[in-house]
Amino acid sequence: MPYRLTRNVFLNAVACPRLGWFSRLDNPPHELDPEQGSLASRFLLQEFRDVHARARALFPGAVTVSRQAYEAACWQTQDLMDHPSTHTVLEAAFGSSTCRARPDAIVRLGDEWRICEVKTALNRTKELVDDLAYSWMVLEQAGVRLGGASLILLSRDYRPGMPDEALFTTVDVTQDAAARAAGFKELVAGADAVTRGTEPPEPALTMRCRTCPLFRSCAGKGIEHPIFDLPHLTPAKLQRFIAQGFRTVQDVPDAALLTPRQALAWQSVRSGKATLTGDLHGDLAAVVWPARYLDFEIVGTGIPLFPELAPFERFPFLYSVRTCDQPGRIRSHKVFLSPHNRDASQDMAERLLQDLGEDGSIVVYSGYQMRVIRWLAERVPGLASHLRGLISRIVDLESITRQDVCHPGFGGKTSLQAVLTGLVPGFSYEDLEVEEVATASAQFAYLARGGYYSQERAPLVRRDLAAYCARDTLALVRVHEALHNLAP
Repeated sequence: MPYRLTRNVFLNAVACPRLGWFSRLDNPPHELDPEQGSLASRFLLQEFRDVHARARALFPGAVTVSRQAYEAACWQTQDLMDHPSTHTVLEAAFGSSTCRARPDAIVRLGDEWRICEVKTALNRTKELVDDLAYSWMVLEQAGVRLGGASLILLSRDYRPGMPDEALFTTVDVTQDAAARAAGFKELVAGADAVTRGTEPPEPALTMRCRTCPLFRSCAGKGIEHPIFDLPHLTPAKLQRFIAQGFRTVQDVPDAALLTPRQALAWQSVRSGKATLTGDLHGDLAAVVWPARYLDFEIVGTGIPLFPELAPFERFPFLYSVRTCDQPGRIRSHKVFLSPHNRDASQDMAERLLQDLGEDGSIVVYSGYQMRVIRWLAERVPGLASHLRGLISRIVDLESITRQDVCHPGFGGKTSLQAVLTGLVPGFSYEDLEVEEVATASAQFAYLARGGYYSQERAPLVRRDLAAYCARDTLALVRVHEALHNLAP
């Protein structure tokens, strides 16, 4: 077990003592890092390093702490800070009796210092401020006089070819970080004690359980339909249910339900059957045949892949279109995969209009596909009116499912994977080289960046990407067919 609390362990312990205990183990459960070693996680780590390397341009003349051993790094940091000529220290190390921290940079402000944290993100969030506030707390405990705190985020105005400094924008969070750090100080002793125990704290259902990777082996062990499966459950209502001891959907008395939608979901779970909550037959009748089933794959990287792209701008690189003349009966299939060495938005737009034709509905899952078409219209102004004309033909199966169907197999969600589990049991991606969207995006990003895949491997990767997107549209066809069979 680490001698001092790290930022991750402390923040996890504040949210849930049991989660903090598992996080502090020398070998935490693999669920706490489910993407460890995955292609997507490797790409994110590489981009994290690239962003931090470029951020050095913001600190000319900075000195980097080179010692690897933590105690040695703390001593080197102190020596550098004691030298009057040191203006900025990168990767500084600090420790108190219970905590340790390594802020990305500290900048001298007369007799005080400003903490700077570089984040591969566009927007300030509570979580990012909490990260910085933890460093503020540790530095204060180590005797450092602090005069400011900044988040260094990615700038939406950056475009490839600009100097590295233009990649970043600085947000002052001094007031919020200092206030949050003051609150953290009151929690350190408790977090340290509870995470040092020989046994983990007893499981307790909390708000954090809703997104915790340990839920199914912890407070949710043996629960098939946790309380979170009720739709439109506000945080206040969820907290009230937890306080009343409700752990499962079945625990909730019908009188406690606030909305008709919750009552229907409750009824579906109790009966173990699908419950229709709207005019499924009427809504599906909006589909005009032949129908085209459309799915895009997109990628968004912190350091843009192509000119004129902004950081994390969502770039469509692949689509699949299947044409059916009735539910479940596929007539044709088309795939377009962009070249990975240039922006092929014009080519994609032209092919998309051709493959979707001029008649019939365009069946999608989620409103995101409409946003991608609008993005293409802005990107290819010569075809903008034709692309925007596609939107009036779109039928969104997720919207119909959310409005018209409750199913115990959905787990309170309406994502494509959740609905497939409930309506098309046995449908799988397991026979594919690419099984989920994060891997697909990382593969294309690696292809575009170059240097990761060999020339021999690249065509095989492109084949795997096309197969993955094709499976998505097949899933759409099967979900539509299942909904059609479910409708009275």
